[in-house]
Amino acid sequence: TPSCPENPQQQQQQQQQQQQQQQQQQQQQQQRQQQRQQQRHSQGQATGSARADTSNS
Repeated sequence: TPSCPENPQQQQQQQQQQQQQQQQQQQQQQQRQQQRQQQRHSQGQATGSARADTSNS
């Protein structure tokens, strides 16, 4: 029957799509974490420079 060989291919395609979606979600999470870290960095540098200025004066 021609329908038999078609089924496993469809299953494989579905699995691949699911994997791609999972990878995209992971990448988005990583990007969010990186953005948070960058924000903390910039805030820390800003407060650090401000403290340095006040201590000098």
